[in-house]
Amino acid sequence: MTTDQHKKELEAKKKTSAEANAKRLADYNAGLATTASNEAKAKFTPTSYQPPTDGLTVEAALKLSDNDLLTALKKQRDITAASFQPFHRDLGTLVVLYDAVVERFSAQGASGTARNGKPTLREAFALIGWNYDAARTMKRRFSLSHDPVPGYCAAPKPPQLTTGELVMVKDSKGVYVVAGSVDVTSGKVTVVPEGDEKAKPRKIDIDSLKKFTVPRKTIKVGDLVIFDDEGAEYRYAGRGKFTRTKTPTITQQKAEADDKVLKARQDRQKAANAEKENNNKRRKEEAKKRDQEKIASKVNGEVKSKRWYKVGSDSRTLSIGSKHDKRNSAVSGA
Repeated sequence: MTTDQHKKELEAKKKTSAEANAKRLADYNAGLATTASNEAKAKFTPTSYQPPTDGLTVEAALKLSDNDLLTALKKQRDITAASFQPFHRDLGTLVVLYDAVVERFSAQGASGTARNGKPTLREAFALIGWNYDAARTMKRRFSLSHDPVPGYCAAPKPPQLTTGELVMVKDSKGVYVVAGSVDVTSGKVTVVPEGDEKAKPRKIDIDSLKKFTVPRKTIKVGDLVIFDDEGAEYRYAGRGKFTRTKTPTITQQKAEADDKVLKARQDRQKAANAEKENNNKRRKEEAKKRDQEKIASKVNGEVKSKRWYKVGSDSRTLSIGSKHDKRNSAVSGA
């Protein structure tokens, strides 16, 4: 494949992918439009209104009719989608129209016939083919980009504590029990360690406390559980009853494992002792056999061959038990 052919193939793939994405977007928008109620559809008719290019305020947008306002939002969304990516513009007008639509169509607490045919907020966005959650994401991103360092943020709410609740104290171990009501003036509450009746109550800042939730698990009939206090396995039989299984407890399993290790060690020691005893017995038998052979050789008159070794620097050797050197023996023999 040549370079030109490769480029043409890539362009064809890009074109096919773009057409498929456009079709999916059109189907998605058509599906959103069908979610609006028939009554709301009858109340919306696109108009020829064009959003101004020199900016728009929320007050001016709220003076528009419902049809003009939704038409302006739909057209401004298309304009911004085409211009923001390359030029980063037209987003401010889109946010203004978004705020105006939210203010007009939110109508908190009104539903059904109480809305007098006015679409709900989600229906209003669905009528122009824009998912409301996507529009909210756009507004949130716009707000974060224009106010990245907020001057105020609501403080976290302190936990609502009642007497008897379990809590955990910051930088402390263990679980505590709330032993009184919260002192609104000082912001402190009295707590005591759980299960320690002799402990002295302490007053702790409520900001340093965190509710302790006891973990809960759903157990079905037939489930196997192990009781931590004794390490035994039980099967849930229903109605709050558990039956003991034949599985040994964790303590018993550990004892059995220890016994196996001990038995293996004893077996290795026993085998080593037996091997040592057999070696000693074999050596004794071999020594006894050698002694018997020596005795037999003396009785039969057998003479043991002489052994020679070098003596001095004159290369003469003497035999063990002989009074003559080898040289004299050779001369006399001649």
